[in-house]
Order: sequence, then C-alpha cells, then structure tokens
Amino acid sequence: WYQRRVRDFDLKEYNIMIYTDSDSSLEDVKPTVLREGQVQVEEGETAHLYCLGVGHPATMTYLWSVGDGTPLLTGDRISRGDFGRQITISNARSSDAGLYKCSCSNSVGNTDSYVTLQVKPSTTVPDVTITQAPAALYVHDVYLGAAANNIFIPCQASGADQVRFMKNGALLEVSDRYTFQENVGLTFNTYNSRDSGVYQCVAFNSKHWKQKMTFVMITEQVSAYASADVTHVDTPATLSCEVSGYPYPEVTWSFKNQPITNGHSAHSPYVVDNPPRHQLIINNLGFEDGGVYTCTAVSRALSSDPAQFSHTASSDVTLTIGNNIPAPLPAENSSLPTWRLSLWTWAILVLTLVIR
Repeated sequence: WYQRRVRDFDLKEYNIMIYTDSDSSLEDVKPTVLREGQVQVEEGETAHLYCLGVGHPATMTYLWSVGDGTPLLTGDRISRGDFGRQITISNARSSDAGLYKCSCSNSVGNTDSYVTLQVKPSTTVPDVTITQAPAALYVHDVYLGAAANNIFIPCQASGADQVRFMKNGALLEVSDRYTFQENVGLTFNTYNSRDSGVYQCVAFNSKHWKQKMTFVMITEQVSAYASADVTHVDTPATLSCEVSGYPYPEVTWSFKNQPITNGHSAHSPYVVDNPPRHQLIINNLGFEDGGVYTCTAVSRALSSDPAQFSHTASSDVTLTIGNNIPAPLPAENSSLPTWRLSLWTWAILVLTLVIR
C-alpha cells in the first residue's frame, strides 16, 4: 500500500512522503527505485540523473557508479544533490554518454537501478565573443600620403562564422589601402586624416553577433599664414589668416598679447570666420591700431590626453598705417608763386635781348 500510494505523486511529492510518512505500523521494505531510464541532452547542456528509492525505513543511502562499476567522482562538472539522489553533469560532453548505476539501500536491503545518458551533437549556436579590440588609436603628426605599416586594429573572436570591419557604420571594402586577416585584424597600408573615424569589428554566426568599436584619430600638422592689406588712417583694415590641419584647428587673434574675441561688426575690431580663411577687421583705423597681430591655430585630438595629441601654429603680421591726407598747397600770397613769376619775367627779358 505504501509503495502504490507513493507512485501516485510526482517527484517533488515523493520527497514529501519520504520525510513526513513515519507510520511505525508499516512493514519494513527494502527500497524500490523510481527512476528515469533514459536522459537525453545536447553537448554543452546540463544533464540531471535521478534515483529515488521508496521503502521502509525511509532513510536511504545512494551510491552512483558508471556502468562498469567504477565509482562516479564529483568534480568541476559533476556534482551530487538532493541528499545523493541526483547527479548533475554540466556542459555535457560526448564522453559523458553511457550507463550509470544507482545503488539505493536502507537497513532492510539494497536495490540497483540504471540510467542511460545520451549526449547528442549540439544544435545550439554558440555565442560570439570578441576577445581583443582596442577602444581607441591615435596617430600623431601625419602628413597626407604618408606611408603607414604600423597602424593595426586587432580583432579576435570566438564562436563566429565570419568577422568583418565597418567604418562609420558602412561595410569597409578591402582595397590596396587595407589588408584584413580573418580573426587577426585590420592593417592600414597607407593612410591620411580622412581615414579617421569609428571602425567596428563585427563578429557573427547564424544566431548571434557582437561588435567592438575602435576610434581612430589621425592628426595632421597645423599651418597658419597671416597677411594684411596696405592701410591708411580712417579706413577699414582686413587681416587674413589661412590655416590647415586635422582635426580642423581653432583660430584666435591677439594684439599686444591681448586676445580679440569680438564677433560683432558693430564693434571694432571683430573676427570673421570662414574656414579655411579667418579674418580680423578693424574699422576707422587710427595710428594706435598699428603693430603686430598674431593669428594662432590649435588643433586638438579627441583623446583622454588632448595635450599629447595637439598641434599649434601661429603667424604674425605687422599692420603698417600710412597717412592718406595730401600735403597742403602754399598760400596765394606765399613767396613761391612770386618767385616763379619773377623767373619767367627775367627769362623773357633775356630772350628779348638775345634776339635783338
């Protein structure tokens, strides 16, 4: 009656019956094992083997062994649970497949039962992991067309069927400029500042994909050249400064070591920025506006240490101011016109005497 009653419950209720049913009137019975005869899992999955003995007394001892009788040892992947009734095999391998024996005993007797474990080839697509890719690369002082064999973005992935590179969200086409090695990385054969951007290493299989992004900043040397028109007092003056570099520099003007930041034409002087030409305009020149003006261009890379990846160039221009007011004419009663008339008079008299 006890055994028939237990079989009416599921596995969890078996445990409840074993611990709670202590009717001393029951007859002592050696264990009967309720078990799963076969367990199937895929490679990489977790297998659970059960061996539940029912009898009286209810206190049971469980010993597990492989089919040939070798005791089953626990370790990193194999563990016991539920007071020995359950064996858990994690990350199942094909070598784990086979026959397992469970020996269940109480004070009355012993019963052996067997569980067959089948481990099928995995149909689960493994996850993708990118194990190596830098967050950022900075290349300093590069000129257009410079040869470069030392720029390399590593990208190593596991579980991926394919690995590709993208730049700024678009698939990067392999050309003479780039060399790509599967599961190794991307090499720049030549480069310039236009190759700066966000490079994405994308690894994927039929079910999963991962990406890691590398910010590449290739800076170019900054140049600045300032010039000024010939100017006169009470006229406007225009100072120009042409700059180049990457990242495009910030341009500032200064006069007598004082920065000029005004950008409104209602005040003088004021700055007009129209890259690559930057201008400083001075209205109604006075002699006090003459002197040396400095145009400074600063290019800063976006990095954790902007000072390390920055360029500065400056150019001085001297503003010379002339006086455009013509010299005053002599007064009518001055001696110069009188002297000139006297000369003409003498010339006529001399000429008359010669003719005679």
